[in-house]
Amino acid sequence: MMEEGGTPCGRRSCQGGRLRPFFDDLFNIQLAWVKACVFFVLFGVVMLWPQLSLHQQSLNLTVEDVSFVSGGYYLITLMSPFFAGFVGDKIGNFKVFMSLITALAGGFTFLFLAIPAVVQVPSAAGENITSTIGAAADDISVNSSFADEDAPTAATLVNDPQSHAVTFYSYMAVRLIYGFLQASSYVLMDSTVLVYKTELGINYGFQKTWGSIAVVFSSIVGGYLVQDGQDFRPLFIASGVVQLIAAVLMLNMRNLDTRPPATRLTSDVWSVVRKHETLVFFLFMICIGVFFGFTETFLYIYLKSMGASNFLVSMTVAAGASLEIILQVISSYVVGVIGYVPTLSICNIGYVVRFAGFRFLTDPVMVLPLEVTDSIAGGLLSTAAVMYCGELALSSTVASLRGLLGATSSGIGRTIGAVAGNQLCEYFGPRESWGVLAVAALVLSLFYAIYYVALVLYRKHDHSSISISDHYCTNIVNTGNLKSGAAAFEGTATHRLKPTTTSKGMVNQGFEE
Repeated sequence: MMEEGGTPCGRRSCQGGRLRPFFDDLFNIQLAWVKACVFFVLFGVVMLWPQLSLHQQSLNLTVEDVSFVSGGYYLITLMSPFFAGFVGDKIGNFKVFMSLITALAGGFTFLFLAIPAVVQVPSAAGENITSTIGAAADDISVNSSFADEDAPTAATLVNDPQSHAVTFYSYMAVRLIYGFLQASSYVLMDSTVLVYKTELGINYGFQKTWGSIAVVFSSIVGGYLVQDGQDFRPLFIASGVVQLIAAVLMLNMRNLDTRPPATRLTSDVWSVVRKHETLVFFLFMICIGVFFGFTETFLYIYLKSMGASNFLVSMTVAAGASLEIILQVISSYVVGVIGYVPTLSICNIGYVVRFAGFRFLTDPVMVLPLEVTDSIAGGLLSTAAVMYCGELALSSTVASLRGLLGATSSGIGRTIGAVAGNQLCEYFGPRESWGVLAVAALVLSLFYAIYYVALVLYRKHDHSSISISDHYCTNIVNTGNLKSGAAAFEGTATHRLKPTTTSKGMVNQGFEE
C-alpha cells in the first residue's frame, strides 16, 4: 500500500498544483504496468471495432447476417462480464485468471483468418437476394436498405445457400467465443483499475487516459492495414499479437494481496442492486448501450453506402479519441464538482447532437467533426459510469458490479440496439432512424435529470440514508482528495449518513450510528 503523501492523488500532491497529481501518477513506477496493460488491451481490441462489420460484408454476408451476428455477440456480452466479475471476486487476486482470459482472446483472433467467403452465383429470375454495388460501395455486397438507389448496379448475384450457411455459422461461432473472452478480459482489466483506485487511491481517469491514447493509434493502424477493403489478414494478425502482449504484461502487475476472496458475494451484490439509485443507473446505462449498439452495427455500413473508404471509417474512431484523452484526465474533477448523475445526464446530450448530425449527413467526410461528440460519451460518460459503479459497490463486490454494468449496457443494451436496429431501419429508413434516436436520447437525459433533482429534494427534507456516492462527491469537493472520499467509507455498510447541506449546496456531511 502506498503512503498517503506518496499516492498519485494524495493530499500533498494535490495541493502542489492542479497538474501535480497527473505527473505524480505518470512517473509512478508501480502504476506503469497498469497503464501498459490498459494501453495494449484497448489497442488490440479497438483495432477491430470499426472493421468487423465491413469484414463480414467482405465475406459476402448480408446486412441481416451482420445484425444477427452482432445480436448474438451482445447476448454473449450479457453473460461474460458478470461471469468474469463474479469469478474475479470469488478468487480475490485474479491477476493470473485475467492474463489467461486475455491470452485466449488473442489466440481466437487468429481463427477469423480461417473463415471462408460466401460463394456468389448469378441469380435466376425472381431470386434477387443480394445485389452487388459498384463504385459506391467498393464492390462490397450490402443490403439494399443501406445502398444508394442511384448507384450503378453490376451483375446481380446471390449467395450460394450451402456456402452461405458454412460461412455464417462458422463466423458466428468464432465471433461469439472471441466476444466472450474479450469482454471478460476487458471487465477484469477495468475491475483491476477500480480495485487499485480503492486500495491505492489512484485516479481512475488518469489510467483510462492510456486506453484513449491507444484508441487514437490503433484505429489509424487498423485503417491502414485494410486500405484495400478486402484483405483483413494483417488486421487480425496484428490484433492477436497485441492482445497476447497484454496477457504477458498482466503477469507483471502488482498482486491484489490485500483483497481476500468474497465469502457472501451473492447477498452483498443483491444488497447493492436492490437500491433504487442503482436500478435507475443500470436502466440509464441500458439505454446508452442501445445507442452504442445501433451505432456500432449500422454507422459504418451507412457511411459505406455514401462512398466512404475503409480508412475514413477507421478515422471516425480516432477523431473523437483526442478530446477523449483530455476529458478522461479531468473526469474525476468534473464528477467531484457536479456529481455523477448530472455528469451522465449532460454527457448524454452528446448523443443527441451526434445522432441529429447523422440524420442530415450527406458528405461522409463530415462525419469526422460529428464523431468528436463521441469523445464525450467515451471519455466522460463511460468513465463517470464506471467510477459511479465503483462507489455504489461494496469492497467485496467491485468486480461483480462492474461486470453487471457491462452485462446491462454492453449485453442487454447493445443487443437491443443491434437486433431491433435492423427493424428500425426497415420501418423508418436508415436516415430517419438517426432522428428517432436523437429524440430518444434527449428524453433519456431529461428523465435522469428529473430523477436526480427529485432525489436531492427528497433527501434534503427526509432523514433517510444518503448514498455513499453523494458523500463521496462532497468529500472530493471539500478536500480535493479522491482517496479521502473512498477512505471515508471504510466499513460504512453499517452506518447511515445524517443529511445536511454544505457550503457548496451538496447534501450530507458526517456519520450517524
